[in-house]
Amino acid sequence: SDEEVTYFSSFGSWMDMCAPGQDILSLRSDTLDMYAENGEPNVRIVDSMYYLADGTSMAAPMVAGAAAEVLSYSPGISPDSLRMILTMSADDYLDPYGRGDNLPGHDPFSGWGRLNLSAALDLVEGRLAKIDFPKANELIDGEVIISGTAFSEFGEDFRLYAAPASDTLMQTLISSGNASILQDEIGTYSGWPGSGYYRFSLEVGANRYDRSVYYSAEPVIEIRTPVDGDTVQGVLSFRGTVVAPGFEECLVYMSPASDLSQREEIIFASGYVADSLIGTYSLSRVPEGEYVFDVVMKTSDGEYSEHLSLFISNGFAQGFPTSGKGLLNYGPAIYDLDGNGRLEAVVSSRTGIGAYNHLGGYVPGLWRTFGEENVESPPAVHDINKDGFGEVAYVTEGRLHLLRYDGYPMPGFPKDVPARRGQNGYPTVFFADMDNDGYEEIIYVSLEGEVFAYRHDGSSYFASLDGFFAEARGDMVEYIPVVFVEDFNLDGQKEMIVVMRNSISVFNTHNGIEPDWLPGSVISELTGITGACMADFDGDSLLELGIVGREAENEVIYVAMMEVDGTLLDPFPKYLDRTNYLINYPAAADLDVDGKAEIAFTISPPIDVSEVWIVRSDGSTISSIGTGEDNPFASFPGTMGPPAIADVDGDEFLDVIVRQGNFFPGRVNEAIYAFDQAGQILPGWPVYTFTDPNIVIYRLHMPSITNLGNGEDAVFADLLITADDSSIYAWELPVEYDDMEVAWGHLLYDSRHSGILPPTYGKEPPAPSDSLSSPPQPAGFFLAQNYPNPFNASTRIQFRLLRSSEVTLDIYNLLGQKIRTLANRHFSAGEHQIIWNGRDENGNEVASGVYFYRLQTNLGTVSRKMIMLK
Repeated sequence: SDEEVTYFSSFGSWMDMCAPGQDILSLRSDTLDMYAENGEPNVRIVDSMYYLADGTSMAAPMVAGAAAEVLSYSPGISPDSLRMILTMSADDYLDPYGRGDNLPGHDPFSGWGRLNLSAALDLVEGRLAKIDFPKANELIDGEVIISGTAFSEFGEDFRLYAAPASDTLMQTLISSGNASILQDEIGTYSGWPGSGYYRFSLEVGANRYDRSVYYSAEPVIEIRTPVDGDTVQGVLSFRGTVVAPGFEECLVYMSPASDLSQREEIIFASGYVADSLIGTYSLSRVPEGEYVFDVVMKTSDGEYSEHLSLFISNGFAQGFPTSGKGLLNYGPAIYDLDGNGRLEAVVSSRTGIGAYNHLGGYVPGLWRTFGEENVESPPAVHDINKDGFGEVAYVTEGRLHLLRYDGYPMPGFPKDVPARRGQNGYPTVFFADMDNDGYEEIIYVSLEGEVFAYRHDGSSYFASLDGFFAEARGDMVEYIPVVFVEDFNLDGQKEMIVVMRNSISVFNTHNGIEPDWLPGSVISELTGITGACMADFDGDSLLELGIVGREAENEVIYVAMMEVDGTLLDPFPKYLDRTNYLINYPAAADLDVDGKAEIAFTISPPIDVSEVWIVRSDGSTISSIGTGEDNPFASFPGTMGPPAIADVDGDEFLDVIVRQGNFFPGRVNEAIYAFDQAGQILPGWPVYTFTDPNIVIYRLHMPSITNLGNGEDAVFADLLITADDSSIYAWELPVEYDDMEVAWGHLLYDSRHSGILPPTYGKEPPAPSDSLSSPPQPAGFFLAQNYPNPFNASTRIQFRLLRSSEVTLDIYNLLGQKIRTLANRHFSAGEHQIIWNGRDENGNEVASGVYFYRLQTNLGTVSRKMIMLK
């Protein structure tokens, strides 16, 4: 409620006190649940057992609970004394509604003030030191009256000190006397040596209370960063000082240097800022060029301003964005088509297929257009005949195409096949070496389940069957089928797995029939399958299937992992508490660095927020919202495309990258989000396309992570995506490209659409360890979820370092205020744990609620959320 009485508060003719009643973490009830679970976007429901509730009905129990806590300390206390203790220890509100009122002491809107249990317990023990005014971080421009409570029933004295916050040893005694002051003036101070933060300290016996304020007798406006003449991109952060007597607000305006009349307000700050963050602004939709910024501070005496010129770089790779022809689909397939060492991006559209070079230009011979013929199918690209050039395969109505790098058809193509458009385009084409001869075959599966396979020279894989290979159960509706080819059981013979909407089939590649180690070709009858991938999910060095879908009968979203013989891993299938969601192609990666891959996928409802889910082989989830088995990894409004997984911030840990769209045009800007391993949006993200929001809809656009230039003059990673404005965008990321830091960088893993994360991908897992006293060799820099969570008195925080590092571990509240530093020293490589006892720097117990713990190392920074319940 921003330290104000909420608008929905209800009260009678007399109020004793107020207490928090907004976003209160509460236990859920089986029979009196205030929020419907189906469709609830994990904003209110937390960790399945709790929810955030509002209302005076949530504030009253807090006061009752505080009264019970006081009585537990002093069971014989009388009701009148209990009432006095709670009201006298409350934090007085001068301005309960934020209207500029000055209501010291009791008032009809907030009573004696807000409940303060810690102060009440101090008062029960016979002494209380508490400063009510000035408020924390209040701006002071002259003499100040310090008021509050300095009380002791033991006849002790109080002492009130003032000191610069930068050097608290230079404290000055302001006043002292008998500790018998209850919510009244304690002392005055006017001896400010200069502008800056100051700390008042009130001592009563062993009790001490600190209150920080900022003093400034004259206006100060000083921008520390950025500096005039800087080049900036991504997110613009203004840091510095804007403070003055009579401060009202600070605004930052931006104008193109070529036309200062196009002035736009981009940042607003309602409070003063002292050597800190003034505000941020995303630049990803701002055209590149010179801009003028005006930082304006408004005070009761007038305006003060500072101006600076900056060059905005939008971060696009050279030559991008560039326009396509027709509505683009899916994501680009990345490959060196012409054999020159540089990579090209091959895209398809509703009017043709084409390729862009690393500078955004068209590749000669492409675009290859077909008039009204739809090429709404993700192209497969690879050098399947080993001539040093890439070939491109795709499907149109009734035809399977294979093109040379210059756009001309390969001999024997196109092929007449039963190809028709499904809900999201034509079926996908796959390249795989089915017979171990070193050449990839072209594989196509129709909506009806007919599997076709051709060699690179246009001949049929089985010479007498005119391309026909096998038959799976049909009924493709959305993005299926998916095909995997590998020697899954390590017997020297390859198998093909075909995943359709309502079946999963396995065939020998050498004869097109079911393997003799299976009772039949169909190994699963899961329904409503929408996507699949393969990886070593359980750590046995063998491939397993990862499957996502929406059950045909009841529309419930599920995820499953199974062995290649159809045996489901325990506890799958796992059903999520989500219905009627769209669900995308999954990806696989070892995000928690435990030596086993997780399955990652996105789900999108017709309204509300979409979610990223990451599920382990034991059914547990990696979540930024809470612990347990049923929490998403991340979420945002709109819809999500298929995820890519790569390290895009250089911290040596994988991030999840997804595209934002929407079911209904005009609701959101087209954006690409990146989440760190804790599910938090990375600094500088999202990035935006220039697409008009009125044409942004739900579409299968997946980001690709690559290095188009692929040379000594181009070492940085690129983010590519096709967009709803029929353009292809490429951003140069601020990290050098390393294919070992790209776990799943393309649609269906690679340009061949293999869909398989190799079991050897990634870092080795840590060796088993029975205790933290003998730490294993760590697999990477990783911050674990605290345990227990939620917690009561204390909780354990564990982290692992790839190599020795300086480490700082801080605790923050929901307002972003640091309340405790748990560690600030050098740590060796290995696993470490630190216990937090739920107290702040001054040894005071913190209140129940949501907190964040942040680990800073030489390897990077990561934060996680935790919940304290008392």
